Amino acid sequence: MPVVAEVVAREQPEHLREYFMERVRYYREQSIQLPRASDPRYLEMAEQNAKK
Repeated sequence: MPVVAEVVAREQPEHLREYFMERVRYYREQSIQLPRASDPRYLEMAEQNAKK
């Protein structure tokens, strides 16, 4: 289930909202560097696991 950061931010205490959104931005930027599920290394791993 997707999480909408703005909705979650509204649920945070007001003094923590800016920090929360800063962390969301940071981790979204970090996630861009991770390989996608369709990355060949994952497909190869799935094929190897299917053989077992």
